[in-house]
Amino acid sequence: MMCDSHFECRCQNRFGYLRHHPKESCHFPFLFQTSRYHRSISVGGGQMIVVVDLDKTLLKIDSFPAWYFYNLRHSAVSNPLLFAHMFYLGFKRALGLISHVTFKENLMKMLDKSDFHELFAKDLSKHLRIDLADHLKKLQEDATLILSTAAPNHYVQHLPNIFRFNLTKFSPATSSSKI
Repeated sequence: MMCDSHFECRCQNRFGYLRHHPKESCHFPFLFQTSRYHRSISVGGGQMIVVVDLDKTLLKIDSFPAWYFYNLRHSAVSNPLLFAHMFYLGFKRALGLISHVTFKENLMKMLDKSDFHELFAKDLSKHLRIDLADHLKKLQEDATLILSTAAPNHYVQHLPNIFRFNLTKFSPATSSSKI
């Protein structure tokens, strides 16, 4: 099996990983390609699965705090009551009175009916890593792209249309769902 990636490749056998130079031949049927941004696995029959993280990988930023501040800013004008609740929730989190999980759950409930999710997803496109996006667009013809993220589905569900990728989302909250 020839490796056609310009990234470092590792072949795995029962004793562990063997590194080799890109373009050299892989000696084992299981190919694990790695780059700074994603992991891909070739399984039997040439099927490749590419797993990429959203925050600080596909995007240059952590999207959850950006989502909070985006909604806080937009709700200040459109819904002052929501703004007050979000500000209070953020204040409690900043003081350490509530956990990140509680903060995230309450924020997701508050923003369930928000109209800003798709707009925020479009806003995220300016933080997209262009080099990785181009690489994934090339890979999507021969691979299944999996977006691994704990980010709220409120805005993640809009990303494939905006980034123009065919992605399958995997997160701890939902085992696997097509987005």
